Amino acid sequence: NIRWFVLEGGKEGDDTILYCIVVGLGEDEYGYVSLKELADVELDYRKQGFGIIRVIQMPYFTPCPIGQISDERLQDFLNRLYD
Repeated sequence: NIRWFVLEGGKEGDDTILYCIVVGLGEDEYGYVSLKELADVELDYRKQGFGIIRVIQMPYFTPCPIGQISDERLQDFLNRLYD
């Protein structure tokens, strides 16, 4: 249930650097991440019954203003930024 919400990105050499909000980790945060690093994420949770976890792009997601995304944890994070 970890989600990266990409706000912007740009090429940097042979990689793309994304500015994201990530929710679902221990702490929700914002910052830069390498697209190559995200593509290489592979966590083995087979012992816990979950299988191998990888980062994937949500194929049905349509870009929109971030305030319109119906993700409660994301919206809570955004609200804390403006309080």
